[in-house]
Amino acid sequence: MLPYKHYTIESQLSTEEIINRLNRLTQNSDFDDSSQKKKRYFTGAITDNSFKIIQTSGNIEKGIVKGIITQNQNYSIIKFNTKPSSGLLTMLFFILGSLTAFIISGDSLKSIFFKTAGLLFLVIIFLWDFYNSSSVLKKNLVTLFTQEIKEQ
Repeated sequence: MLPYKHYTIESQLSTEEIINRLNRLTQNSDFDDSSQKKKRYFTGAITDNSFKIIQTSGNIEKGIVKGIITQNQNYSIIKFNTKPSSGLLTMLFFILGSLTAFIISGDSLKSIFFKTAGLLFLVIIFLWDFYNSSSVLKKNLVTLFTQEIKEQ
């Protein structure tokens, strides 16, 4: 199982403002990350001091974030974990299963070479997608918690 990625952010915003921003993020269906070509959508559940946000792109679940907000004297501390979507884990099991089947099959060396090259390509895609999904979530949440948002 892949581990969670842990992050801690100190923000000058109050807990109430952070909760309001999270609510706006999850209720806004047109959230546009201008650095991405596809629109990304965020859904989630937010309580008084914790939240769970799911990021989707189209019909694909890209990642999940769970976090806790604690208020200190002059600032808030937001601790959150990102984890990959179940689709990424399924892809990992597919890669491992295919590699095992290729080794057991007893094909020619040339056939095994091409199958292994194809699996390496899948591994690269898997790692890139895992890194990209967690970094997009982190980038969006860090800016949400630390920057001022101008009301429209």
